[in-house]
Amino acid sequence: MRSREYAPGKPFFLQVAPFAPHARLGVKPGDKEPRFPPARRDRPKNQFPHGDCGGPDCAGIDVTKLPAFNEDTADKPAWVRRAPIGAPLTKELRKDFRDRIRMVQSIDDMVERVMGTLTDEERRTTYVVFTSDNGFHLGQHRLPRGKSTAYDHDVRVPLLVKRPAAGRQGDLVSSNIVQNVDLFATFLDMAGIEHPARDKRDGHSLLPLIEGHKAPDWREVALIEHVKPNPAAPGEPDPDAEDLQADNAEPPTYEAIRTAGDLYVEYQGDPKPEYYDMVADPNQESNVPDHARTAELKPVLERLAGCGRPGAADCWTAARLN
Repeated sequence: MRSREYAPGKPFFLQVAPFAPHARLGVKPGDKEPRFPPARRDRPKNQFPHGDCGGPDCAGIDVTKLPAFNEDTADKPAWVRRAPIGAPLTKELRKDFRDRIRMVQSIDDMVERVMGTLTDEERRTTYVVFTSDNGFHLGQHRLPRGKSTAYDHDVRVPLLVKRPAAGRQGDLVSSNIVQNVDLFATFLDMAGIEHPARDKRDGHSLLPLIEGHKAPDWREVALIEHVKPNPAAPGEPDPDAEDLQADNAEPPTYEAIRTAGDLYVEYQGDPKPEYYDMVADPNQESNVPDHARTAELKPVLERLAGCGRPGAADCWTAARLN
């Protein structure tokens, strides 16, 4: 917290980007071990039958038949379709899932240390924002490991904000569609900094939502894009790259949109889109490419994917259903 040393009493900004929960690299004998045993809940009980699998009460249950691992993928795009995940890989993925939970304890410790460096006054007046850059799948839709799909388990991330004590009235939960692109504008707003391009950015400040205000003109659609990497021109090394390559779970290049009730995806080279009714099918198990709703969403995706270009609408205006 060097800002206090050089500018006591002045606003400060601190960003911490931990490596966890990626693979446990460089662990040496004697290093701190996890403080708790393997997690019993391998899949949420409210989403999957026998979701508490992992403990003694799971005796006699064939985990390979749980929906998370044995969903029929025949109605999904060609790149997804594959045979059921067998027992050996199921066991490996369950261990991977538990280890990732265990690794998050280091993040919990880090948050405690950071908060412990704040003075009482700073704890009362400081915004603390906790989020992530991506999700991760481990067996859903028979896709062993990865983070590049348009499915919710890859694109939805936590966003928690501790507000300053002054003016705070209980906890708030917002259902508005927000994106990482909103964070820059949010941090400027929290610091009271005016920006000349305030209304021209793709992202808008989340501060009104954080403070509990209504946002009637907020976005209704989020754009999701993915460009399949060129293996001949690799970028930065990814600690999960070996697993992703081995699992062959990298989707083709695509553009997609997520609304409060829909997921619509167009894959490069595939004439049929992918569509899920997120109200009736929140786990995205039943693809209905010929659904009547796709005709309404196709122009929305085209408008949002081409926004910001000469002659096109700005991206904030384009993020509407009508």
